[in-house]
Amino acid sequence: MACLAGGTGAALAAPQSRVGNAPIQVSADRLLVEDKQNRATYSGNVEVKQGDLTITAQKVVIQADARTVERVVATGNPVRLNQLNRRGEGRQLVYEPQRQVITLSGNAHVWQDQNEVTGERIVYYVQQQRTEVSSEGQGRVKSIFYPKQGEAAAPGGTAPSP
Repeated sequence: MACLAGGTGAALAAPQSRVGNAPIQVSADRLLVEDKQNRATYSGNVEVKQGDLTITAQKVVIQADARTVERVVATGNPVRLNQLNRRGEGRQLVYEPQRQVITLSGNAHVWQDQNEVTGERIVYYVQQQRTEVSSEGQGRVKSIFYPKQGEAAAPGGTAPSP
């Protein structure tokens, strides 16, 4: 989902994802289909895969019209996301395949290699490779960036800007 850019606090400039128009594959312990509502509810050890994106959760609700998956809502404690060298977790993940937007919320945490960012809500715009991280109330957005192997740390212990 997210890639962390070093040094500047900007979150996310990733290797190009292979999600795109790949088929969405779902496996779970149970499935309930509600045709009139265009909804499928998967529960128990749910795994959703599309290209290099994998989502695991206890429950996933997929809203779709006759031809297109419009929205995937995953919940769990936590729901997990893996893509390339990135991983994330939170209490809820909303994926909108047509817009290529992934929203992780509820104590959201994303890692790329050792680098990490946390907030109440992390929104990743896949096509633009852009991320917005926010927190509510007294909460704060936090990031940790590590220098690449062989790079000296800048004064104050932060990685030099690219």
